[in-house]
Amino acid sequence: MMISMLVIYAGDEQTPFDRDHWINVHFPLVQKSWGPYGLVSVGGFFPQGDGTGLIAVGVGNFRDEAAMEAALNSPETAHVMADVDIVTAVKPQRSAWLIGATTLGAPPGHLWLVVLLFLTGFGHGLATPGLMHMVTGRVSPAFSGMIAGVIDSTLQASAALSVAVIGGVFYALSGVRDDAGQFAHAFVVALLVIAASQLIGACLGRTIARRPASDPARCSHLNDVNI
Repeated sequence: MMISMLVIYAGDEQTPFDRDHWINVHFPLVQKSWGPYGLVSVGGFFPQGDGTGLIAVGVGNFRDEAAMEAALNSPETAHVMADVDIVTAVKPQRSAWLIGATTLGAPPGHLWLVVLLFLTGFGHGLATPGLMHMVTGRVSPAFSGMIAGVIDSTLQASAALSVAVIGGVFYALSGVRDDAGQFAHAFVVALLVIAASQLIGACLGRTIARRPASDPARCSHLNDVNI
């Protein structure tokens, strides 16, 4: 399994950083030095408008974890780090081992997660029209348009609120972002929160569905009397 490594340079707009040397000299040097140990590719990017103090992020993709460890412990690493001093005075921070890639023809290791996420989205697409029909069908036709507007506004507001709440739960639990285990734990907890919310919604919907709908003719007659 291929594995990736982040190299983070922190600073601000005043921090000296030779971008041309980093791209045109340092990257080829890294590839030449670590390529024999299993470095597949190397690259980097400059965060735009980042407020966390990042000025550059390098990405190295290795054949596997053993290849990465061999490269980092090789004699050539001294030459790589010496060239970093030419690029900038900032000492880079090596971050988490990131997502691995599967070999060609092999199913992804988390295929079950892909299937569950697909079923979640598919079920949401099926449930939303049914929800609209169930609610609007229980009021007088004179109020169906107003109820549809209320439902649509509620869905938009709840979507924004869910992003804030679930995102807050995720980032509160993820803590240090270079800890892959903690990141995975936060992701699982966020998914469980989503699952629990959907289960509560399903129970509430089932309760509403069991209630007898009002007689549209009677509701229309009452509306006429009130008017």
